[in-house]
Amino acid sequence: MTNATLALASGALSGGFALAGVGLSNWTSARRERRVFGRETALELAGMERLIWGESWVELKAHLQRQEDRLAVADLPGSLIEQFRAISVACWRDQHESKEHSGGEHRGISIHLLEARDAVHSAARAELLKRGSRRARRTLRTEASELMDAVLEGQGA
Repeated sequence: MTNATLALASGALSGGFALAGVGLSNWTSARRERRVFGRETALELAGMERLIWGESWVELKAHLQRQEDRLAVADLPGSLIEQFRAISVACWRDQHESKEHSGGEHRGISIHLLEARDAVHSAARAELLKRGSRRARRTLRTEASELMDAVLEGQGA
C-alpha cells in the first residue's frame, strides 16, 4: 500500500468517524428532546383534574384538543388518546348531570368513572415517561381499555 493510498484511506475513515459522531450527537439530542416533551406532557395531564370538575365545556374542549395533539406528537397509541378524550368527557358530563339531578346542590363523578380515568391517565403517563417495560406499558393500556369499556357500557355510553 502506498503512502498516498494510506493517507486517502485514513482521511476517509476519519471523515466517516466524524459523520458517525455527528449522527450520534443528533440522535442523542433528539431523544433527549422527546423525553423532555414527554415529561412536560405528563405533567400537563394533572391539569385535566380541575377541568373535569369545572363548569366550562369550552375550556375543557380546548384543553382536550391541546392534550390530544401533545399526546399524538409524543407518539402515544391512537386508542389511548381516544380513551383519554372519552373518559374526560364522560367524567365532565357525569359531574354536570349529578348537579342537575340534585337541583344544583350536589355534584360528583361516579367512582367507576374516576377509576377508569385514573387507569387511562396511568397508562398515558407510563407511555410518556417510558416507565416500565414495553410489555408492562401494553398491559396497562389493555387494563385501562377493558375498564373503560366496562364503565362506559354501564353508563349507557
